[in-house]
Amino acid sequence: MKYFVPILSIAFFLMSFTVKADGGDTLIVQTIDFETPVLPGWNSPRGGKYLFPSDTASFSQILMYYTLKCDPNQSPACGEWDYTTHTKILEHTGELDSNLYHHPNYKVSNVSPDSFMLMNDTSWYYRASLEYANVTIATNTGEPGAGGQQFDLPFDATSPDGRAQFIYTATELLAAGLQTGEITGLEFNIESGLFEVGHFQIRMTHIDSDILQEDSFVNDNLTAVFNKNAQINTGDFQADFAFPFEWDGSSNILIDLSYSSHSGTSSLEADLSETQQSTVSAAPDSFLDFEGWDYISVPPDVFQTTDSAITIAFWQYGNPAVQPTNCSVFDGEDSTGNRVLHAHLPWSNSSIYWDAGWDDGYDRIYRGADNASDFEGQWNYWVFTKNVRDGFMRMYLNGQFWYIGSSKFKSMAGITDFRIGANVQNKYYYAGMIDEFQIWDTVLTQDLINEWMHKDISPDHPNYGHLRAYYQMNEGGGFDVADNSPNGFDAIGMFGFPEWKDNEGAERFRNADEMSKRPHLIFQNGIYDAALLDSTVVVDTFSHAPLNIVFYDPDDPPSPTDTIM
Repeated sequence: MKYFVPILSIAFFLMSFTVKADGGDTLIVQTIDFETPVLPGWNSPRGGKYLFPSDTASFSQILMYYTLKCDPNQSPACGEWDYTTHTKILEHTGELDSNLYHHPNYKVSNVSPDSFMLMNDTSWYYRASLEYANVTIATNTGEPGAGGQQFDLPFDATSPDGRAQFIYTATELLAAGLQTGEITGLEFNIESGLFEVGHFQIRMTHIDSDILQEDSFVNDNLTAVFNKNAQINTGDFQADFAFPFEWDGSSNILIDLSYSSHSGTSSLEADLSETQQSTVSAAPDSFLDFEGWDYISVPPDVFQTTDSAITIAFWQYGNPAVQPTNCSVFDGEDSTGNRVLHAHLPWSNSSIYWDAGWDDGYDRIYRGADNASDFEGQWNYWVFTKNVRDGFMRMYLNGQFWYIGSSKFKSMAGITDFRIGANVQNKYYYAGMIDEFQIWDTVLTQDLINEWMHKDISPDHPNYGHLRAYYQMNEGGGFDVADNSPNGFDAIGMFGFPEWKDNEGAERFRNADEMSKRPHLIFQNGIYDAALLDSTVVVDTFSHAPLNIVFYDPDDPPSPTDTIM
């Protein structure tokens, strides 16, 4: 039996075939009409497969009749592309012919340049910044809190960086004698130890609340008053502010302490803190920066239970120097290369596309971003869900409902290849940072999304049994990405090698855990002279992500023979 496969591009039209046999018989085969679905993708044709008469019969001629679109089922019926048609008639003979095949001798991070720079040791890049300093003279002090406690630095020795916030109430500051106006310095009492710290930063802001929010930090209106590489020894540590803080005398003061690196330990004098007035984030918390041809391959076993319900959630920070561009933040395909799960975040038109399910085409919802900050220049928490049972697909941005589509019933079963940071066809590489990538075989509610977005997923989560894979990306180095779900679906590998990074203390925004102590501080009103402000250039050093080079067999080009890093 033969099949006829018409594929019509650019313009659509009604089409039928009249087949005339030698004896005068006429057979009519109706193919594409105005009700034929358009194939997936922009500028895609309408097409289908249609049964032709048996090849045992002979015919004198085959006539094709077609009606040029204007399609009355769309508005407007006639468009700018309706003046021409392209018709392709394909007959599959089953015979194979040889083709010229090109394949590179090697690939460097998934591309094959003519030449590239290579060294056998770590390469470095450098980032310069200005470190400001001033000398102030205290004329008045306020010393709230009873002291008598100890507070250790670093906050967590297993992590290079850390951040903490503390509330000092207006009532206790005034009672301690602090005056309204410029605060020009702080004094810490170091009871023991030697602590060398990179970018030890003090930031301050007014805060009306008497308590801090669980899991996340206050980030608005912080004033950086001190930021230096410092050596903290036993005794009094005086922090003269580079820039004074103007206290209004009625608001509580929030102190934000952070550091980007450390060595050694110290114990500070501390106060007991009131409930929810001290929080800290200091456990290891790194992420991956995808630039160029980087991606992570996820094992297909993750999706064994994924057919009718899914949630994919993660933090992302698009590179503002590159975005918006055509990119795929994740992609999952079946064994025949059909798109089953996929998100453009964004496409070059600043729209976000969420595709889920395949059955002769994929289900899709999309929406244009309101602001570039929805996908670049800051950390955003994106959640994509689909429920085949009720047909709804949803997108959430930073815990808020963002978009919904209905009548989306295509199954998501059969994924055999899934990648984070690119599509499976080695195109549309993502440009930006990704963290805390989660895959669930259930649909999370908005309330749960909000409750858990700023903290690590743990067995306390009510849907923990539906967590299929959880890539926290907290390794901080190396070539492995572990699955922190109960299933052990570690990533198959990293390709192109995205760069490991951390938040360098000040940029931490998750896992703010309550603590029972705060530093015992002496607040100083004093004399600040802007003419004494000085600056020093500080250069920080970072290692480049490694290259991976794959060599291929010249006699069997698709077969790799060796890999070096």
